[in-house]
Parts: sequence; C-alpha cells; structure tokens
Amino acid sequence: ICIILLFFLKRFIFDKIEKKSSDVILFNNMILASEILCLCDLIAGIFRGKIFNGARIILMLSNWLFDEMLVVICYLWLIYVCMKLYSSRKPSKLQLIVFSLPLIIYTAIALTNYWNGFLFTINEDNLYSRGKGVFFHWIIGWSYLIIATLITFVAFRKEKSKIKRDKIKPLVCFIITPVLASI
Repeated sequence: ICIILLFFLKRFIFDKIEKKSSDVILFNNMILASEILCLCDLIAGIFRGKIFNGARIILMLSNWLFDEMLVVICYLWLIYVCMKLYSSRKPSKLQLIVFSLPLIIYTAIALTNYWNGFLFTINEDNLYSRGKGVFFHWIIGWSYLIIATLITFVAFRKEKSKIKRDKIKPLVCFIITPVLASI
C-alpha cells in the first residue's frame, strides 16, 4: 500500500509541477528513496525464511538497501529542511560535506556488513538478526532527524511573522511520525 501511495504522490503531484526547483527535486528524491525502502521491505518479507539458491543474497541486499535508504531519507530530510528554511537555496559545499560525512561513513561500514555482520546477519535459515552495530545505524539516522528538527525549531522561534511561522510549522511537526513509528 505504501509503495502505491508514494507512486501516486509522485506521479500526480510532483510530475505535474512545471518548474522543478531544487527543493521539489530533493523532495522527489526522498519519495524515490522511500519507494525503494518499501520495495526492499516487501522483498525481505517475501523471501524471509525461504531456502533456495540466491535467497540469502536477495535477503542481504534487500536488508542492506532498506537500512541504507532509512539513513538516506533522514539525510535528504535535513538538506530539504535547510533549503525550505533558507529560501530554497542549496546548502553550501561545506555544509553538504559536513552533512554527508555520517552518511558516507555509514555506507562504508554497511558495505562491509556481508563479511562482518556488524549491522545485521542472515542465518542459515535465511532469518534476519540485528548485529552489534545496529545502534550505529540508529544514531546516524536519528541524528539527522534531530538536527533537522532543532534547526527548524530555532527558525520557528526566531520568526516573528505569523505567515512565515505557519509555513515552518509542518517542518517542526514532521518528527512526530518517525517518533511514533519507532515506539
């Protein structure tokens, strides 16, 4: 259902926008990353516990890509918030480098997961188990969300114009859904 909703959101809303600003393109990429995340979750659910040639590789890839997309979406959200708060301009190269470092480090570590099982393992019965490094994954993803929320909250508090505050309010409230989903 989630994949279908994201597809329709992308197809009927974002594809209809004629002027593709940087923030619209970025939001569209967040939708794409969310679609990939949902598809990987679906694939992992279908093949979990199934035994056949290639099942373990499919599960490793789908779980790795699922975890990667969670971090990518959180990273893109931080960039999106910065663009929305600062007149749709792109963050500076220095900001992008600083913001990208945790994602790059996470990706490098995640790419080694097949050999070390740091983030997760797939056992001989093709069942998923979290590894010791799952906290690393959570810390990076949540750091992006918390930083974006703090930046947004500060901008909201500093803004005197009610009209501009009303535009910022949805960005402040965004954190509610991930918090509820993680409980």
